Amino acid sequence: MDNELKPAMKIALAINKINPNAKFNFDGEDIDTIEINWIDGTTPISKEDIKAMIPTVEEEFANKDNKKASGKQKLKDLGLDDDEIKALIGASGDTISIPSGATIVNSGTATGFGGTTAPYASVYRNGDQSLSDGTWTKIQFNVENVDSGGAFDSSTNYRYTPQTSGYYFVSLNVGIGCTGDNTIDKFATAVYKNGSVLTGAKGTRDWDTTGINYQDQLNTSVIVTMNGSSDYIEGFLYVDVTSGTPRVETQHASINIFKMTE
Repeated sequence: MDNELKPAMKIALAINKINPNAKFNFDGEDIDTIEINWIDGTTPISKEDIKAMIPTVEEEFANKDNKKASGKQKLKDLGLDDDEIKALIGASGDTISIPSGATIVNSGTATGFGGTTAPYASVYRNGDQSLSDGTWTKIQFNVENVDSGGAFDSSTNYRYTPQTSGYYFVSLNVGIGCTGDNTIDKFATAVYKNGSVLTGAKGTRDWDTTGINYQDQLNTSVIVTMNGSSDYIEGFLYVDVTSGTPRVETQHASINIFKMTE
């Protein structure tokens, strides 16, 4: 059998078990007839002592072999066949299959596990955008810092339509201004999905503020599920003023979106 110790190996392991620093050589496999040459001043070990150590060597080897067999049986119990078990520790280019119901547990440090980069985009508004008083206005995000999947339309519809389904984190940050002597009554931002405001995705600030060239900032964040085909995201702004001309401040409005790891 391939996993059985040869007699000569048993002798050598027994000698090393007695004296790990022993230097020797011999020819043959019968402990009773071989001549052992002790090298570099190694103190000779009697054949009786070597023979007495061989059962210990055999037992340790059997225990190691049993552990290997036990581990293999556990993999078989999970539904793996012999070829799949061999593939678990494969060469470059091999495919490793993990059957349904199996769980990988890592108690140490695992490296080299790559993954597909999730879609993401970061887009902002360059140039002031005029706002209509008392109505929701879509923010025209027209400059892309990054757009990994090319899913953000920054020239026509100003919306994000990801082509990968899943949960997405959306952060909308908007700064407004109001020229001249003005009074701002309300300022609100909202994340829209498919043309409608998302529940819980609205930030509102109510106040009665008067000033010259007044400015303020508001942030809204939400997690939303997307179907990966037709669902889209937009950013909207509402402002109510008694006097003055409201606007989105140039480079003070941005939307950041990324797919969350599931």
